[in-house]
Amino acid sequence: MALLFGDTIAETGRAANALTSLITTLFGLVYYTYLGDPKIPRNATILATKTVQTPGLCSINGCLGYITVSTLIITHVISVVTIAALYVVQTRYSRYGNVWHTVAQF
Repeated sequence: MALLFGDTIAETGRAANALTSLITTLFGLVYYTYLGDPKIPRNATILATKTVQTPGLCSINGCLGYITVSTLIITHVISVVTIAALYVVQTRYSRYGNVWHTVAQF
């Protein structure tokens, strides 16, 4: 673990990356240590499915819900594409892990 931590700092020069790799390795080690050792008995519940009726075609019952959801999704996609385009066009410098540095350029 110490070699991983030291090599990551030496190669990247960032303590945050070294801590991330160390924490990921430690939690992975604990997870895989206890993965094959579940000795706590639990009761199992069996469920069955049931066939139910759903709303009919859009043209018969009206399309207000479908139109509303579609409009929200399209608006969201347009907003994300616009913000991404502005980010790519206007960003001159970007620092890894420093969002405020990038936001300050706008």
